[in-house]
Amino acid sequence: MLCLAGLLAATACGPLPAREVGEQLFSDPRFSLSEANPVSCATCHSVSAEDTRILAGGSLVGAMSRPSFWGGFITAPLDATNVCVTRFMRGGALGAEEPRSRALYEYLRSLSPEPAAPAVPFTIVENVVTVDRADAALGAEVWQRACADCHGEPHTGEGRLDEAMVLVPEASEIFATQLGFPTELVVIEKIRHGVFFNVGGTMPPYSVEVLSDDDLAALMSYLEL
Repeated sequence: MLCLAGLLAATACGPLPAREVGEQLFSDPRFSLSEANPVSCATCHSVSAEDTRILAGGSLVGAMSRPSFWGGFITAPLDATNVCVTRFMRGGALGAEEPRSRALYEYLRSLSPEPAAPAVPFTIVENVVTVDRADAALGAEVWQRACADCHGEPHTGEGRLDEAMVLVPEASEIFATQLGFPTELVVIEKIRHGVFFNVGGTMPPYSVEVLSDDDLAALMSYLEL
């Protein structure tokens, strides 16, 4: 892969079309310019109908044709991007004229051929409560599709994306002890709200549209919580 400086130079000088630069930046953690950031746009967002992962951000096919983002709270694509960059990728906000912004826009525009597309529902659970337990075998599948790319295997972290990705559920067990809450509620809080209790890393929230309560119940059974 070309280095980030080379990609940005390509945007300005022309060896690569901006769309191709944006496509490469989409999968590059260095898009945020933060040395502490291990994730890319592709970590949380799909651009293919064949992607079977359960992703917190959902598909970006058609995104540039939508009227709003983040459940209707944001209407400008750049503002929606900056939520990801600043909250989850440890970077600084992008300006509209930055080469990174232009390149990413051109790539996402290429994925949005229709002039208009409906907004994607994104409902965040307001109050975290426990869930019934379900099929642990289904929970294992949910883990692989939703959690394993970042956290690796439960308990050991084998195969995790980066050393910064905490062990599950052990990290939540420690935090639960400190707070005096049941571990299961801390895990559910993390999944549903991401940065739980205003602390706890940079994980994005999983909406009910992305991860159903049934899938969450199965996941909790798999983790034996």
